[in-house]
Amino acid sequence: MIEDRFKNIIFKFFIFLFLIYFFLINFNKLSFGLPFFLDADESAFMKSTLSYLSYITGIKPDLIDPIYAPIFNLLLILKFVFLNEVIINSLDFSQIKSKFYFNPELFVYYGRIVSLTITTISIYFLFLILRKLKINIYLISLSLFIFSNSLVTLSISHVNGKNSFYLLIFLMQIYFF
Repeated sequence: MIEDRFKNIIFKFFIFLFLIYFFLINFNKLSFGLPFFLDADESAFMKSTLSYLSYITGIKPDLIDPIYAPIFNLLLILKFVFLNEVIINSLDFSQIKSKFYFNPELFVYYGRIVSLTITTISIYFLFLILRKLKINIYLISLSLFIFSNSLVTLSISHVNGKNSFYLLIFLMQIYFF
């Protein structure tokens, strides 16, 4: 009994370290291509996200993307901007406004951080699904490693788009229903 509990704690710690490792490895690759390269889906999703700030930006909303993905993206981007620029860098709101005005790729960069965060949460939900199916610990570790290093997660986590939200909603539906 105690031995199983100890193995369970060690395995959860291993998964936690694995998720941190996935986040940090991919975090260093997020600024690739900025400010000159943007994916087509990334620019369309950025327009949908900015349309929720239409009273500031003047961008009229299109019904191309689902409603929930741009709004969650905007809320998480604003949270990360607040944490990084206001709390860590101690900038006031006028300095943040001028910083984003002269460097619009920062909005895309923060969006990529949000996409990476959502993909990391999705990998955790995949772990929960596999754990609920009572699959062997070694097979869970192997499948999480393979999924996190696949081209699917590479393209989803490095592009600010709706696909990371689709993956998270899909895995949440499998887990809860």
